[in-house]
Amino acid sequence: MKDHQIILEDKRKVSYSEYGSKSGYPIIYCHGSQSSRLEMHYDLSFAFDSNIRIISIDRPGHGYSDFNPNGSILSFANDIDQLLKNLDIDEISVLGMSAGAPFAMGIAHELKTKTKKIGIVSGFAPYRNETANELSKEVDVLLKLARSFPLLLRVMLKIQNWQLKRTLKKH
Repeated sequence: MKDHQIILEDKRKVSYSEYGSKSGYPIIYCHGSQSSRLEMHYDLSFAFDSNIRIISIDRPGHGYSDFNPNGSILSFANDIDQLLKNLDIDEISVLGMSAGAPFAMGIAHELKTKTKKIGIVSGFAPYRNETANELSKEVDVLLKLARSFPLLLRVMLKIQNWQLKRTLKKH
């Protein structure tokens, strides 16, 4: 794994890691909720064996990527387009995991000519009132906090992060 960063046209920083073969076919990986580019921690020997280059990106506000106050699911595709230009990549496939699925679909939609295939794993659909009863209580609470009390959610997630780090140090 190699960690990298680029500076976008609007001066935001985007972080990403690469896994597999540097000369392999590029797959953009969109991580799930409360995660980062490091989510791709599996045994990736298949990526070398299959000549695949997995580029796992911290979405805005995740990991080491700067938050985009004007960002949207579709605007994230512009970040990806700038990254692809920086890496001199003309053709990709996209893979979205869980809450990364809408972002993967946004990339495929906005970068139609560059995206050859898209894969979704345990895709998370956009939140709608009529589907809220299908969510776990925990996810429903997080989504409501994100919408109504984003500052409170940020504090809660920082506390969770601190607790995880503390637990990891003990082990």
